[in-house]
Amino acid sequence: MPTRKPKPVTIKLVRIPKRLMRTDLERRLPQNGKSLDLAGREFKLCRAVGFAGYLNGNSAWLCKCKCGKLFITRTINILHRPTACGCGGGTMQRHGASGTPENDSWRVMLATYPNDVCERWKTFTKFRADMGRRPNGYVLSRRDRSKPYAPGNAVWVTRSQAMKGKKCTRLTYHGKSLSMREWAVQIGISYERLRQRINKCERYGADISEALSTPAGKAMPCTKDRYGRPKLAR
Repeated sequence: MPTRKPKPVTIKLVRIPKRLMRTDLERRLPQNGKSLDLAGREFKLCRAVGFAGYLNGNSAWLCKCKCGKLFITRTINILHRPTACGCGGGTMQRHGASGTPENDSWRVMLATYPNDVCERWKTFTKFRADMGRRPNGYVLSRRDRSKPYAPGNAVWVTRSQAMKGKKCTRLTYHGKSLSMREWAVQIGISYERLRQRINKCERYGADISEALSTPAGKAMPCTKDRYGRPKLAR
């Protein structure tokens, strides 16, 4: 016999420990202050303590793992699959920080520069201990790009600061040599649109000047009628 769904009831926001507060957590009640009340409900690997707010538009709860640690997760997670703080419900030793800004930056660092990361930082808990929390809107960057990511050579910086030290592709046309972003401004199109133009020139074997000389809002002449099929290896 199918079980009945619990009726929506009025709930309140629970107090969140300062160490668990996240920039992507919206501290607000559901519409009309009503939702499924999971407070005190036991699940396979955790117990719901109280309503925490919203994570990316999804309702979230403060939960207590079987190992004793508090964590915040979306309602859909605890309702539809065994969810713990990251320790596997006390069966595994994990950091419990998956999905945090620091963990995202650590994963990108390892995926992008696998050979330029010190041995210590190949473990997330050590990376987090050295770098601390990532400020909102910041990214990970190296002070000296000739040296690997390591304590003392990495820092949280704004995106504009990170771009200043990077080498950029420069394109020369009619004696003028500019970066792709500068050419995009000159033409009056977005950087992404200019990249699409350049990729199209490469596919059809057209000269790169077509991407730089075609005015904004106009189609480039490198089409199938002029160059035939794209020169892509199948």
